[in-house]
Amino acid sequence: MKRLSIVLTATVLVSGLALVSLPEVKAEDAKCGEKGQPSCPLQGWMEKTFSLSLSSLSLEERTDAPYEPPQRASLLLAQNQTDTAGVWTLLTARTDRALADEMARLANPMLWSQVAGRAVALEPREMKLQVEPINDYRFVQTQPLSLRNMRLVAANWMSANIIQYAILMLAGCMFLGVATYLLLNRLGRRP
Repeated sequence: MKRLSIVLTATVLVSGLALVSLPEVKAEDAKCGEKGQPSCPLQGWMEKTFSLSLSSLSLEERTDAPYEPPQRASLLLAQNQTDTAGVWTLLTARTDRALADEMARLANPMLWSQVAGRAVALEPREMKLQVEPINDYRFVQTQPLSLRNMRLVAANWMSANIIQYAILMLAGCMFLGVATYLLLNRLGRRP
């Protein structure tokens, strides 16, 4: 019983220190979700510090919504995979001359290093891309099935599905705690 109280006290102290280190959010800062301020300060801090957003904590399957490029875009680069036709890549501009000019500009290492996601729109006369992130992704097996390869696949899946990872960790900790308790009851010292 004494050990349990020590563990609970330590847990409360660590939790208190974690809460104290969080940035301050006041009730008068309740502009969250309004036009011009899409997220709360706490949400911004979580996204910046841990790359966690409310959408990444969802248990439902992620799918890609239809993408509409901005009106001012001078070049569009997009890629998608279909079940029947394989991978489709689209590279388009307003005219054939604009395609040649904008493709030469996109080949600049400063812009090319920003290409990511499922669609990229190039802003005219700026060194800036609008990137549409990918939500619905598929894995392609490139190596034969092995224990090492499955470990890497599992690590990647857990990094993309943080809620399921947390549930698995919690279940593993509970199993380890129960197994330790049963083992110590059987083999430990008796008063």
